[in-house]
Amino acid sequence: MSQEERTREVLQYQYEPIAAHNWTAHNWTDIIGSESDNADEMTENQERLGNVDWCSCGNCAPMSTVPESVCCVEDARVLGKMVGAACITCTDDFLAVCTNKAVIETAFNQYLEQEGFIDDEPLNDTYRYVAYRQWTFWVHKKLGRKIRIPIPTCAVNKIRETFPSENGIYKGFEFAH
Repeated sequence: MSQEERTREVLQYQYEPIAAHNWTAHNWTDIIGSESDNADEMTENQERLGNVDWCSCGNCAPMSTVPESVCCVEDARVLGKMVGAACITCTDDFLAVCTNKAVIETAFNQYLEQEGFIDDEPLNDTYRYVAYRQWTFWVHKKLGRKIRIPIPTCAVNKIRETFPSENGIYKGFEFAH
């Protein structure tokens, strides 16, 4: 890949805004209401891997890491947006903000306006990335660079279903370095 092609490539987390708050990269658990993010808790939650016994909404799927294995019902900010729905993915707002192709294309064009032109047609990988960004802005507002909060499994799966990978391989959640 040439330098010119690399400069036009959309990279994961490329358009993260600078935080409006003085948050650290590892305090996401404070934001979503968990008591701690220490190694003991991560070990305790290992039983979440490979099953969905922990899911309360009925739309989660097994994920490959503990931080990704979270249900929408476990996040107080998400609960506030669910109003009468058993799962966030069943709300009209979620469908409009995170899975509506016209909304995702518009959000993508806004990012391009800030960063410059990409001459390739946006693919589902790009749409998924933008949909994840839409989720973050919708639920958590502006987090800033290196501040990442896992998206509930049900929402991730609905976005993946809407904008599937051509090869069926997905990159999971990663904490900022």
